Amino acid sequence: MVNGRVAGYDAYKVQRAIEFEHDLKAEEFPVTDNLFKSFKSFVAERSADYKFTETQLDKSRDHIARLIRYDISTAAYGSVTAGRVHVFDDPQVTKAIEVLPRARELAAAAMRGRNPQQKSFE
Repeated sequence: MVNGRVAGYDAYKVQRAIEFEHDLKAEEFPVTDNLFKSFKSFVAERSADYKFTETQLDKSRDHIARLIRYDISTAAYGSVTAGRVHVFDDPQVTKAIEVLPRARELAAAAMRGRNPQQKSFE
């Protein structure tokens, strides 16, 4: 796709030098339903090389989409910028950011559990 060899995906073609300082946007290089369908067809056509069923691919859609988007972003912006794809789109990172404000409270509770005499984590 990044070389323009996949018909219908001209928007993913990289026609310039890598922009290492690019601020990656969430809407850049989306993995649409059609793109994922094309990926599944690619895998099915090479079933001798790739031993995945359609069901397995569907179950792993989110992960596969992140990897596709990472690869395209790497070609356009380099691996450091593309690495943000894993961070921005990762549900575990999203959850960690969501609960981060509670970290101090959880740490204090854990410390009190080990030493009931300690009143705070300061």
